[in-house]
Amino acid sequence: MKYEVVIELGRIGRTWGYDLEWESICKADIEIWKAAERLFSKKSYFHENMEIGISVDIGLITKWYEGFYERGLHKASGYLENWDGKLIFTVEFLGGDNEKKKNHHYARHFVEKFVYDIFIVMNLSLPGSCEFLNLIFGDGSYSQKDRLLLSSYNFENGYLAFLNGNSIAPKVIPIEKTFSWYESLGLSVKQKSDSNLESAIFALLHICKSNMDVTSVVWMFHALEAIYKARVGENFTNLIHRMVFLFGFDDREEKFLKRELRKIYDLRSSFVHGGYKIYHPMENEQLDSRVSEYRYQEYEACEVGFNLVVLSLQRLIEMEWVGIEPREEILGVPLKK
Repeated sequence: MKYEVVIELGRIGRTWGYDLEWESICKADIEIWKAAERLFSKKSYFHENMEIGISVDIGLITKWYEGFYERGLHKASGYLENWDGKLIFTVEFLGGDNEKKKNHHYARHFVEKFVYDIFIVMNLSLPGSCEFLNLIFGDGSYSQKDRLLLSSYNFENGYLAFLNGNSIAPKVIPIEKTFSWYESLGLSVKQKSDSNLESAIFALLHICKSNMDVTSVVWMFHALEAIYKARVGENFTNLIHRMVFLFGFDDREEKFLKRELRKIYDLRSSFVHGGYKIYHPMENEQLDSRVSEYRYQEYEACEVGFNLVVLSLQRLIEMEWVGIEPREEILGVPLKK
């Protein structure tokens, strides 16, 4: 049994427009989407004795980036108001419960999972290259208020930090390597984590589904503590040592890491354990000018936390690891004679 599921992408692309090193960045975006056309043209999921095959041609997105590049060269408008960004997915059910297979809405669940998978793989490869903030299902049952709100904005900012030479920033790794690593995890349609690595990935996606604020710090530490297998209440220094080991930082970079992580750690502690100065839900800086200053300070700290999570996952991908295993070594001290 087959179904067609349509999604409307809405506005895609980076928020920078024709700023920064836009030509080289746009070329890289085009190349990664060309690679994604090969890697994600077909995908299978397994659920309740069923195999669910999904096929889609995402070449439309590549064409948008190519058009964006050409408009930039001719100094034309970067975004097309009349862009009909619709992708058509074919979903085929093999085996399993016939009643479920009759439900078109059931087919849509797997397309949504596909969207999350391509989002995380692409942004772990080239941060900011895949934006699904405005995506909605295009079958008439969803409206703009039902946007997926899966944003690559924080990945974009992390990539900007990388371009500026920041040592705590997501870098670029080949999508083929990321795709192979991610597929080896065997997540399929899992909705609850069973491993530390799964917890880290799910926590990162939660951050991408919300506005970056102090609550995001909780998700960041969920992810970091999962990756580095830090037990509740474990010494802050142990977490630093494990990061330094994974990143291969020198003394200067370790000092910088320690200072930045301490800011995030203290922010998390004040929010969870008390002492955090809570905003009014309005957050109106015209009524209270302190809002703007403190929000900026918090966002700076959150950016570093987000980048640490992404960089940690990227390092695991590069090493072809699914985690680290901290071990305590106890050595006997010989008697002096």
